[in-house]
Amino acid sequence: MSVQLEEQLYVLQQATNSIVEKAYQEKEKNVVAYIDNVWYTRYVEELFQQPVIVELWDEVVCTDSLVNKMELIKMLTQSCMTEYLSYKKSLLAPVEEEKTSILKNLNESYELAIWMNGGLLQRILLRAVLCRMNTTAVC
Repeated sequence: MSVQLEEQLYVLQQATNSIVEKAYQEKEKNVVAYIDNVWYTRYVEELFQQPVIVELWDEVVCTDSLVNKMELIKMLTQSCMTEYLSYKKSLLAPVEEEKTSILKNLNESYELAIWMNGGLLQRILLRAVLCRMNTTAVC
C-alpha cells in the first residue's frame, strides 16, 4: 500500500504542477494581451502628444529627406520597443516569482509527504523482518 501511495503522490505532484503552470500561462497571456491591446496604444498616443515629438515629427514629415524620415522612425521604434519590453518585464516578473514560489512550496510539501511515506514503509518492513526472525518485536 505504501508503494502505491508513493506512486499516487508523484502523480498528484505532476498534476498539481501542470495545473499551476497552465494557470500561470493564462495569467501571463492576459498580462501580454493587456500590454499589447491597452497599454501600448496609450503609450504611443501619449508619446505622439509630447510637444518635442510633435515638433520633430512635423519637421521631418515636411522635409523631402527620406533618410531623416527613416532615422526618426527608427529612433521612435527603438524607443517604443525598449519601453514595451521594459514594461512587459516589470509586469511579468512578479507573476513568474509568484508561480515559482507556489511551485516550490507545493513540491516541498509533496517531497515531505513522499519522504514520510518512505519512512513509514521502512518501519513496516523492518517490523515484518523482526517478526519473522522471532525477536522480541511486537507483531
